[in-house]
Amino acid sequence: MSPASVRAPSAILAELSETKVPGEPLYMSDEDGWRPYLPLVDDFLSALQVSEPVRFFTSSGVTQVTPPRTVWQRYRTAMILTVHFAHYAKLRNWTDAEQTPASSYVRAMETLGFQVEFLSSRQYERTDKSNRTYRAATDEKDQSVHRFFGVLLPFAVAGPLESVERVVVDFVDYFNSIYQNSLVQLFLFMFGAAGAFMATHLVANYRFRYARTSVPICIGGWGTRGKSGTERLKAALINALGYSLISKSSGCEAMFIMGETYGEAREIIIYRPYDKATIWEQHNLMLIAAKSQRDVFLWECMGLTPAYVDVLQRQWTRDDLSTITNAYPDHEDVQGPSGWDVARTISGFVPRHSTLVTSEQQMLPLLREECVKMKTRLHTVNWIQSGLLTDDVLARFPYLEHPDNIALVTSLAELLGCHADFALKEMADRLIPDLGVLKTYPPAPVRTRRLEFINGMSANERYGCINNWKRMGFDRQDPYQEPGTWITTVVNNRADRVPRSRVFARILVFDISADRHYLIGNNLKGLQGFIWEAWEEYIANVSLWSGQNSQRSESPQEVLQRLAIRFRQPFRPEHVQARFAAMLPAILHASGRTDAQGKQLKEIEGLWNQPDRAIQRLTQLRVTDDLCRSVLEHLTEWNESLLAFQSLSEQISATSSAEQSSLDRQLHALLRRWFARKLVVVEDYHATGDEVISAICAETPAGFLNRIMGVQNIKGTGLDFVYRWLAWEKCFQACQLLSDGKPNGTQQGLQMLAEFQEFGVLTNELARDTLQRVKRSPTAQREQFQADIELISNRLNQAARAAEASASHDEGEVHWMNRWLVSALEDFLDVGDAVYRRKQADQIYRDLIHQRISWSRAVLELRALSKRQKGGWLADRLRSLQVWLSGRTGMLAHLPTVEAVPEKKPATATTVPHGAAASDSEAPLPRGSARGFPPIDSSLPLPPYQPDFFEETY
Repeated sequence: MSPASVRAPSAILAELSETKVPGEPLYMSDEDGWRPYLPLVDDFLSALQVSEPVRFFTSSGVTQVTPPRTVWQRYRTAMILTVHFAHYAKLRNWTDAEQTPASSYVRAMETLGFQVEFLSSRQYERTDKSNRTYRAATDEKDQSVHRFFGVLLPFAVAGPLESVERVVVDFVDYFNSIYQNSLVQLFLFMFGAAGAFMATHLVANYRFRYARTSVPICIGGWGTRGKSGTERLKAALINALGYSLISKSSGCEAMFIMGETYGEAREIIIYRPYDKATIWEQHNLMLIAAKSQRDVFLWECMGLTPAYVDVLQRQWTRDDLSTITNAYPDHEDVQGPSGWDVARTISGFVPRHSTLVTSEQQMLPLLREECVKMKTRLHTVNWIQSGLLTDDVLARFPYLEHPDNIALVTSLAELLGCHADFALKEMADRLIPDLGVLKTYPPAPVRTRRLEFINGMSANERYGCINNWKRMGFDRQDPYQEPGTWITTVVNNRADRVPRSRVFARILVFDISADRHYLIGNNLKGLQGFIWEAWEEYIANVSLWSGQNSQRSESPQEVLQRLAIRFRQPFRPEHVQARFAAMLPAILHASGRTDAQGKQLKEIEGLWNQPDRAIQRLTQLRVTDDLCRSVLEHLTEWNESLLAFQSLSEQISATSSAEQSSLDRQLHALLRRWFARKLVVVEDYHATGDEVISAICAETPAGFLNRIMGVQNIKGTGLDFVYRWLAWEKCFQACQLLSDGKPNGTQQGLQMLAEFQEFGVLTNELARDTLQRVKRSPTAQREQFQADIELISNRLNQAARAAEASASHDEGEVHWMNRWLVSALEDFLDVGDAVYRRKQADQIYRDLIHQRISWSRAVLELRALSKRQKGGWLADRLRSLQVWLSGRTGMLAHLPTVEAVPEKKPATATTVPHGAAASDSEAPLPRGSARGFPPIDSSLPLPPYQPDFFEETY
């Protein structure tokens, strides 16, 4: 045993096989040596005789051994090593086959009091008292060496910098190694990952708090119903006061409103990856508000659970003022189950040491109790303040805003020092409507029908839906007094709102009566299952003899008639005749037979109970095949319903008490057929708004007015459907101005129509008729006017050609394997595309803040990104490529001009067969299914957004 403090062991002199003498150098074939960098047990014993650290210089690096300090520790260590010499020698000769870690030998020595450190020549450089420098022979450390020395070494052996470098190198080895990682390394990795996670959130929270101090005023709002509309009213009020603002609204579609100081407020889409909302939206928008130096930050709470609400309100934003509209039961699966539980969850939005304004009445004591706990002032708005808003004041608002919401914001304005009259006037003038507000759109002429849409999709709970149904007069719509009017619903279902689907399934069965229910969205089979579950519950309590036990004392005949009225079915011959008569004027007008006289109409009306003869007569009058088909389908359906009613009525008259159960079964079967006929399922989740409208039009009797109520949700399939109606309203307003005959209005309408880009099913007929009428007017006899008309006509033709091209490719038979391959490939590529979409959205927001992109372009690009993430983008790209390769221009040269456009077929829609259960809902009706009017832009997708610094800002 050498007493030297500097040693250079030989790389050879190793035993090729192990002998009975322990502790000798043993050759390791996998390392081609005996590990000279790892001191022998004898080396550790000899180090006990040296007063300073012993260094072993090898080709792998420098190993430094520091013995225990005290004499007693050295004697004790020497005794243990001598007694257990063979055990420690075996630990040094570790192999890959053993279960213990490679560092067991060094760790055992450290337990005895030694300090062991391995340093590469890059790490080791030390000058002794004689100013001599020791270096290893190489600067590169063998990666297989490091495993014998563990992960961390004491800082007492090496300096802090060397130890930190050692730790870094250890972790590099850890990540490069796919095996032999110890539990200590795993623990340290998890500790580091958790530390990085916590550090990221601490930085994010600090940034939010710093941004919050940069925004002078924050006003938040929450509630079950009306919260989005209330936030928009507040934004209009703050904008009227001249302050710059950002208002976050998570209504039917996530939006935020940006308003400049004494400037116009505009609406921007909040991009949500895969339409999933997170509370980090609040963080991002607060940073935007701080960077753009906004005076006021308005926000709508989007959290559902109490924990999220507490983070948003009491930890992050800490409102100066807050509003709660109401505390109706909703989201019972998260906030419930009882109404009290929902109210207590909503009371968690009460801020600390602030002011709360609320219009809630039933659960007001719970809110007051929470305000006392939070030391917050409470201001209430009751029914008197809402009732004082007269009809003429409410009529000034651009849509049917609830009086409670207006009264709530008016009370808030008074707290801010504004007069109530000023607040009402400015809110009505500056209000930006939400996409899902309760609003009636003008009737749109489509293929002899008139479609009137009432948007009630924001009412996603029972009370709000039924209230909207009654407010719009659907419950008073008499099918016998108004035979030419249909009422229908568009139920937009969401797979992630299962409790809501169950609620609306019961509404369709128990609460509302309509001619058709159009089911769109996703999880439609689940929705149909809920509908038929509710139907079984409903029909179990229906009996022809139930009226005899009620206070009304109805006879079985009266019960049958009441049920026919509820299901809007004809039960007298004049009902069918009146409906047939309501179809004829529009049909004959569309066929160019405006010369039809009253006697001729009466003759055709008399064929109401002979559908085949009626169709023959209409064919003689050159009525188109599509219109004849519609007449035949509905006239046959109405006659079948009338005959079924009369047959059951006759059996009731001739029955005895012993046959009551049999007649009840016949009644149940008849009601089931009537109800199943009302369900029309649009199976395609990616169906565009135009395709849904075409499906509605195909089911509507020709010549009828169809009043359509949208219910349940707006996101998903229903979003583009609502956008079609918004585009229709813009086109309608432009055509109204263009036709009013006043020079200023005509010029304004022409400009609006020239800038309009969203021609579709709803807009085509009105736009074409208006252009044909105005083109010959004296006002239009100017060169520029005629040029603009020609431009609009070309756009209409271009839209029709693009739609026809897309339809021609869609109507071709596509093998199911091709569809599966495209879908699978899109699912695989969508991960990368999602990253691209997120980066594009962030770039758009940055460019918008720095005014490198216009507001209208930002809205267009963000809407395209939101639509892209809903799926089908790869199929659209492939279809566009196919259209381009097939020479679309030459193929479509035969398409008509603005004067005539053929009628398009409706989207794929399945009507539930008579008496079908939910599982049978995919079987088609005799009417079959048809392809629809495709989206105008489906074959011409928007080009990728490229940020342009020189893009015009306004």
